[in-house]
Amino acid sequence: MAHICYAIQGEGRGHATRGRAIVELLRDRGHRVTLFTSGQALELLRASYTDTEVEVHAIPGVAWAYRADRSVDYARTFSGAVPFMARLDKLSASLGRTLEHLAPDLLVTDFEPAMPRAACRIGLPFMSVDHQHVLTAADLSALPVQLRAWVAFLRPFVGMWHGGEVEQVVSSFFWPGPRRGQERVVPIGVLLRPEVLDTRPEVHDHLLVYVRRHAPQSLLDALRGTGLPIRIYGLGERRDEGRVQFCPVSIDGFLEDLATCRGLVCTAGNQLIGEALHLRKPVFAMPEGGNHEQMINAWFIARSPWGMTAPIDRVDSLALRRFVRDLEALRVTMDPLGVAGNQDAVDRIEANLPLSARGVPHAARPVAVPAGVQEPAA
Repeated sequence: MAHICYAIQGEGRGHATRGRAIVELLRDRGHRVTLFTSGQALELLRASYTDTEVEVHAIPGVAWAYRADRSVDYARTFSGAVPFMARLDKLSASLGRTLEHLAPDLLVTDFEPAMPRAACRIGLPFMSVDHQHVLTAADLSALPVQLRAWVAFLRPFVGMWHGGEVEQVVSSFFWPGPRRGQERVVPIGVLLRPEVLDTRPEVHDHLLVYVRRHAPQSLLDALRGTGLPIRIYGLGERRDEGRVQFCPVSIDGFLEDLATCRGLVCTAGNQLIGEALHLRKPVFAMPEGGNHEQMINAWFIARSPWGMTAPIDRVDSLALRRFVRDLEALRVTMDPLGVAGNQDAVDRIEANLPLSARGVPHAARPVAVPAGVQEPAA
């Protein structure tokens, strides 16, 4: 079977989550995987693959800068990336020598810029599997003017991250169709961690809430107004306030509460929304101020049959009571079979391996366009 090197953007847990989902399936199919990453992803993946055959290598990476409200500060992020980009040529030369020593059959990158350049140096084919290229590949012309302007600003930066891949796979819970000239891009669903795929959902009484370090008092008041038990993650452990429970950080505890909640109230990240849709949990998405990616995600949720949305500082009790009232009507529209893109991602990786490394071929099947959105016209 094949040896696959997998380069993962180190900033944020979403990249590491996507990476681990794919690594586990590749291992199940008998492939050898070597990981290259940095930052938070390095910490998480090293912990996951201690005492296994999966090697995890540390490489330099780019760190996002955040404002006090945890929204991305793009000006500081770009300025902080300048030194990294300035030494990228030298870094890619060094990593190219590493790749020559390892002699993999294919490189896969999840929005990591150095390893693709290293692969190009030595003639190693590479492909991308990420969410960020939805900005360059998807037809986002229906977005409001402000979000279209932000997309137009970011597209060149996403596009210059790397180029020359043999195939580009975009993972997202939505797909409005490709931009002109991007018809060969392969859209797939969200890459879900194995624990989510193995979970059997139930419906209990509580609402699950996920925010990141900060939540306005108005949101807490609106949650109390639903009359339901509330379990909040992200604000730290503190004394319960009536039916509102503040939960400590716990990956297993959060997944259990997600699997059994009536609905999810959360910031509008692609990964968590995908997990909720797979488990048939309606979503009330709250994009954080200044986080344009979350605003795009929320815009698509608002136009889907799966949930509702409002900016996090404008959520009121009326909106949340309406969400609670419509939970069951929203739930019946959800199709978990159309959400996960794991198998499609691995099928595309194997399709791009050299023939000598593919082993026993798997049955060909069409790639599923993410659920709940219209397939692009032929």
